[in-house]
Amino acid sequence: MLLRVVLAPDDIRRLLIEEIPETLEGFKLILRTKLNLGYEFVIQYEDPDFQNELINLNCPTELPKDKATLKIIQKMPPDQHLVTVSDSSTLDTASLSSASSSTETSPPDMMKNWSEPFSIPTFSYDVELKLKRGNEAYAKDGSRIEVLKGLKSEILDRLVGEMFRIDAYPSQVQIEEVAKALVEKHPCLREVGSTDGWYCWKYSLNFKMGQLSCW
Repeated sequence: MLLRVVLAPDDIRRLLIEEIPETLEGFKLILRTKLNLGYEFVIQYEDPDFQNELINLNCPTELPKDKATLKIIQKMPPDQHLVTVSDSSTLDTASLSSASSSTETSPPDMMKNWSEPFSIPTFSYDVELKLKRGNEAYAKDGSRIEVLKGLKSEILDRLVGEMFRIDAYPSQVQIEEVAKALVEKHPCLREVGSTDGWYCWKYSLNFKMGQLSCW
């Protein structure tokens, strides 16, 4: 698919993606990689059904076929607030300049460090609900949930996106840590017949990270 991506009024790029992922998280991961975006963002697209008005993208399947125009909108960190100053107030301009410089050189998402154990992110509502029920069943009788393609894709895309924000080139040990942390937090995802319960998750994460260099 050929994309026209608007990052700013003076920064509009042409991007060709051979295969569009099934999930929004996977699509964001490609854009983050190809466009070197070090921040959280919302994707909007021109919807031909509404005279090309911009609409938030919820799923890549909503995009028009072959060509589309996207607008990337940066999300502001939750702890970043507007500062209002009364006429009688004064500002320490040196402090503000220093803080501004620090923010520009170190985007919030790029300041994260690889934690041990790896902190598994929150998934979408539907995925979290499935995992909650699966974990309850596992605690009761040791049963695992069936990990269908859609569920696995959502989990992998979310994990790889989090990994990429911390380190674009994680080591095999770090990838293994993520797989271990996943099944420890969500034991219903442990692999049947596997001694460690996470080997295939490690393989899938490794493969997914490797795909980034091909996009």
